[in-house]
Amino acid sequence: MLSSSVIALLLVPLLLLNARPGWAITRESERLYQEACQAVEPLVQPSQVVLAPDIGVLGWCLDHAKILDPVGLVSPVSLEYTANRAPGELFSPSLLYHLTPDYVVSRLNFIKRLTQDPRFGEEYHLVWQGGEEASSGNPVMVFVHSRPVQGLP
Repeated sequence: MLSSSVIALLLVPLLLLNARPGWAITRESERLYQEACQAVEPLVQPSQVVLAPDIGVLGWCLDHAKILDPVGLVSPVSLEYTANRAPGELFSPSLLYHLTPDYVVSRLNFIKRLTQDPRFGEEYHLVWQGGEEASSGNPVMVFVHSRPVQGLP
């Protein structure tokens, strides 16, 4: 009885993968965040703050940095900014402008409106982008605050 339950538990996801290949969450995001992390990790100093809407891989890879989660899962300070979000925004730009993290690492869909804000363009500049070749058109982007950062040209 137990063995048939275990077999069924294993077969259902396999059948779903064969019937609907897009059913499972792809590992593309994890791979891209790992590449972004490898590109920026040597530059990030222990006292610096990285704003990351998707903290999974970055939290492990940049374990020497301070990770700012804009939705408040691990950064309670973010919760006070959630009421200021516009419809469709993951987080309020006021969080970014008040806390001024040193880096922003995110998929484009999480920060698209923010990247169109002239103030963001004045204060942050793109230092790495990966995954634009993916069919999703949703690259991972790394921005650094324009104040001098050790290690950047």
